[in-house]
Amino acid sequence: MAKVLLTRKRAENARKAKRNTALKGGKLAFPAGVYDRYRKQLDRLVLQMTHKTKKELTRLFVAEQFGTQDASVASQSRILLSAMQTQFQSMFDWIAKAEASRMVEGADKASQGATYASLKELSGGLSIKTSTLSAAAKETLKASVVENVALIKSIPAQYFDQITQATMRSITSGNGLADLAPALEKYEGITKRRAEFIARDQTSKAYANMNRDRMIKVGVKKAEWIHSGGGSHPRETHVEMDGKEFDIEKGMYDSAVDKWIQPGTEIGCRCTSRPIITFDEGEAE
Repeated sequence: MAKVLLTRKRAENARKAKRNTALKGGKLAFPAGVYDRYRKQLDRLVLQMTHKTKKELTRLFVAEQFGTQDASVASQSRILLSAMQTQFQSMFDWIAKAEASRMVEGADKASQGATYASLKELSGGLSIKTSTLSAAAKETLKASVVENVALIKSIPAQYFDQITQATMRSITSGNGLADLAPALEKYEGITKRRAEFIARDQTSKAYANMNRDRMIKVGVKKAEWIHSGGGSHPRETHVEMDGKEFDIEKGMYDSAVDKWIQPGTEIGCRCTSRPIITFDEGEAE
């Protein structure tokens, strides 16, 4: 494996300090801009779907209430929801590949910039090339796109399953809109939050995988785990990992899941890292 290059000044300072002095790069911060764009696109689709569904179901139930509906509201609801699901499933299917690819490309660009800046800080000012990925990492990115496409396509299927059940319950209870209206609000919120979670979780995974590959490729072997400090219920094991050094290729052992993990790759994990080398691992330019 290649050694990380250091400026002569950086190497000399490390040598004077003491043997095995730890040198650290900048924090590989979460790409908020990439996530925010992905989140907004999914949110726009979700709101378009939920608002139209709410409008059409409300119109149907009001017509039934005032006796202007010829067929039963149950059969009409099924027909309406089936048509709406077909319409929005097609819309989500059509846009899934483009949005997933755009997110992955954005995460890749953010990773290039973040690793470049971090390694420049670590090396003492050298410009280290971070634009390329290994063949294995490129395959991982392709898999990320496929996974995101599947997750995006699952959004309308899950939403209409919930709404159909809620609609039938409101008819069976005899309460109609009194029961259905709050259910529509509830499932709109659930679907919106799920889309936001998908956007954040998948952006984090793609970004973390690219950062790892780039660090390994330039010879960085170790990193410092940085706990995000976010979330109302942080993982205890991840809090304990904060500030600890780990092997970039191997990851950090998480006793809660009994496996070796990387920061930002577990479901909902917001942790990140910063590269570390000791002077003996680097070499002067």
